Amino acid sequence: MKLFGCLRSPLFGSTGGFRVSLDRVGDEPIGMVATYCPSAPQSQGLVIRDVTADEGSAILRWNQRHPKRQVRPGLAILEVNGCCSTAEMLREVKDSNCLELLLCEHLTPLQSEILSSSRRRSKAIAAVEAVIQEIEVDTEVTEQCAICYEDLTMQVIQLPCGHCFHKSCATKWLASCKAHQRCPLCNQKLEIYT
Repeated sequence: MKLFGCLRSPLFGSTGGFRVSLDRVGDEPIGMVATYCPSAPQSQGLVIRDVTADEGSAILRWNQRHPKRQVRPGLAILEVNGCCSTAEMLREVKDSNCLELLLCEHLTPLQSEILSSSRRRSKAIAAVEAVIQEIEVDTEVTEQCAICYEDLTMQVIQLPCGHCFHKSCATKWLASCKAHQRCPLCNQKLEIYT
């Protein structure tokens, strides 16, 4: 893997912008979770919510070699391989093994709100997943998820009250707001700590 030094971008000067070059080998993880708001202007870019501890990730290697310019949560990604729109950046991150990132340490108010909202949602989802239990489905019996009305065939969870739903449906429902922290069928309150 080839890693280049952090370069100050002339675009940012002293405002805290810098470039990071990452080379991903095969299907190895990049090592970050980024977030964005689909309805925000495309120029808002991506915001790094978490840097994962994936062994052998491109970001872990970068951070080990560049302790003064580490990729960390709370940085904005303004450009990936020369692409500036959110959709193009996401495509580049997904498809490219060589990534040139332009990062900025100073978030706009909208980027700060996107980051805060994503962290709240991630915390709510983790709390929900702590109380739901995934179960095996009896293929002889066809039940429907009361949230999406599709057959319960895979990734089925059971709430403490005994009602079953698709894991993704129940997680979305329960994490969406405190008022929804009840079973959609029997209205039993769930102890979810967010």
